[in-house]
Amino acid sequence: MTSKKILLTFLLLNVFVIFYGYVSGFGKSLWVDELLSIIFGRELSGLNLIEKFTQDPHAPFFYFLLNFFQLVLKIFDISVNDNLNLLRLINLIGFIPLLVSYKILKKEKIQININIVFLLLVSSYYFIFYILDLRPYFLLLSFTFLISVINLTNTLEEKHKYLFIISAIILSVFHIYGLAISMSILLYRLLLNFNKKDYRKLRIDIYFMILLFLIFFFSYFLQIINPETMSTLGYMKFKLWFIRAFLGWTLNTAIFLFFSSLFIIFINMQKNLTISLIKDLFKNNIFINIMGQILPVIILLFVVLMASLLIKPIIHFRPLIVIYPSLVLTAGLLAHALFKNYQSKILLLIFLIIVTFVNLNFYLKNIINTGENIEWVIKKTFTKNCKNSDVYYNDDGKVGMLDYVNQIVKIYSKNLRPIKPLSSFDLTKFKDNKKINESCKVLIFSFHTNNLEKYLNKIDYKNLEFEISYAPNVVEENTSKAGAIVLVK
Repeated sequence: MTSKKILLTFLLLNVFVIFYGYVSGFGKSLWVDELLSIIFGRELSGLNLIEKFTQDPHAPFFYFLLNFFQLVLKIFDISVNDNLNLLRLINLIGFIPLLVSYKILKKEKIQININIVFLLLVSSYYFIFYILDLRPYFLLLSFTFLISVINLTNTLEEKHKYLFIISAIILSVFHIYGLAISMSILLYRLLLNFNKKDYRKLRIDIYFMILLFLIFFFSYFLQIINPETMSTLGYMKFKLWFIRAFLGWTLNTAIFLFFSSLFIIFINMQKNLTISLIKDLFKNNIFINIMGQILPVIILLFVVLMASLLIKPIIHFRPLIVIYPSLVLTAGLLAHALFKNYQSKILLLIFLIIVTFVNLNFYLKNIINTGENIEWVIKKTFTKNCKNSDVYYNDDGKVGMLDYVNQIVKIYSKNLRPIKPLSSFDLTKFKDNKKINESCKVLIFSFHTNNLEKYLNKIDYKNLEFEISYAPNVVEENTSKAGAIVLVK
């Protein structure tokens, strides 16, 4: 069997793994950010223009899309709250730019291993997690992949210029990082065309940059000048674990890039390197194409780092999904140069086995299981026999979440009960309330269990006995049960 057939076989095997995970995980509980996105979408129609653009640091266009899909379900007489998971079909839009990207790569005949590109693309936690996530990130991944392919094929200012700018606008209105990667590619193209003295293409790059600047001000200006909205970005202050998370989410690609680079260096070290050979290397099309993918990433990271240091922290490993397509395409370019000898074919087989192992043992459970089993928590807490009994939400000291918690509860249950923050727990009031309804056992509920036990220990329960029941079907079973209820014995 040839290496091409082996690669295609493993590609189909891993696509089947992803498909199995998608079908199995389609009905899993939504997590907090997804539910908040649905709530934001529902609120849009009742807000004025300023409120629409300042309720969240992100531009509201993805929430408009979510709201539109909810209206579509209602048109077909489908209960939205009973069929929330159908909203996940929104992400299928992302397969359109992926299909277009594949056709462009095939037609333009770039020296790239397309099978490796798409194997690595689907074999990433970014792809696997966000394909079912009701956030804009899967659309960011797919449209960024498309504009990166257009940049790679050097068709940005010519045959695919309208496709590029439409995709760049979609990226820009969905997320600030979508705007950043679009502008980074355009800045790279501007410098490239200036160096080539191709002023016709240069003018197109400038026009596109001006248009995206206007999109930036239209989409994000009101958020930037609103101190309350900007204050919510505190969680994006850089932490070292962001790097670990990014590498973990792109593990297969990181492994391939590291070892393929080492192998190529090893092969070239065996040659008698001369100045002319090194010059030829820098003129090589594969090297030029790799630089075309890496330089926009460097520009983006530099801009984000400067903004985070000088203005406001805006760095986080989740939106770094926009640099992942460049890494995948770089891997495809390296693969084309690498898999030309017997030794590299053996390495290819080993790598394919590693990819499949990672997908089956690490990533598959993340697509099947939920991040936070909020549905289970709410349905266990808000039952018919507890309507008049107070319940405490583990606010973990966070301010302003109670209103959203009430709205999230209404999505999953019709049996409402008074909700109070755990930080305001009063033992005397609890005992009085307990007399009203002794059959109601749930005292506290939490969507996420980080610090739950520590937080409980800070409260004076005066020998009040309770037990914690953790949510099932969560990703990390032994370390962090994401979702819990506290029952009084």
